Amino acid sequence: MELERARAIATALVKELEPCCKKMTMAGSIRRERPLVKDIDLVLIPANQGQLAVKLHELGCRIGGPKLQRFQYMGASVDLYLANEETFPMLLLVRTGSAAFNRDLAMRAKAKLLHFAADGRGILKDDQRVAWRSEEEIFGALGLPYIEPSMRERL
Repeated sequence: MELERARAIATALVKELEPCCKKMTMAGSIRRERPLVKDIDLVLIPANQGQLAVKLHELGCRIGGPKLQRFQYMGASVDLYLANEETFPMLLLVRTGSAAFNRDLAMRAKAKLLHFAADGRGILKDDQRVAWRSEEEIFGALGLPYIEPSMRERL
């Protein structure tokens, strides 16, 4: 679907979910401002897990677990990634993508003897977190300046 249609659907969904969330951001190809969008990706921190579960059930969500919910909304495929304060920045970075960009970041981390923990833990060294508080901090740990989402196709 075209970016503007995807953004409009995502905005409507965000409005529906806002009362259940502490924080929520569009990710994926919408955040990267790609002209064509395959699905809607949102990264969120629930304010009340039970309230969010009820709302998602009302919206027709029947597939999901503690970290990921998948469903259709207004004719679009939606992936919701559930985070907490500590995992939100890394999950936002990873779920913004692109997949090739994330592979490039992981390879860069490996070359620096670091681990790119795509599960949200951040950048690790010897299983200890060294960067996770913000996208800027994560890029910095990899020796990179902050890269705008619209530029995240390849390094």
